[in-house]
Amino acid sequence: MDEHTEFGVRVAETDDARDRGTHKVVLEVWPHNYAAIALYERHGFVREGLRPGQYRRRNGELWDSLEMGLRLE
Repeated sequence: MDEHTEFGVRVAETDDARDRGTHKVVLEVWPHNYAAIALYERHGFVREGLRPGQYRRRNGELWDSLEMGLRLE
């Protein structure tokens, strides 16, 4: 993967979304996935909130998710 597809959202796609009037991109990541969080932050995403117990795992355990956003304006 090159630097433009480093985290699955190509720069061109972000530019296209901006051109269509989209003002924000939002994603979720596991709060313990420090590498992914650092990667998204390098690309301008900010932490917007923790969603406690958002997902139930097969073993019944509840996992949190971290919501991150990137303003395109």
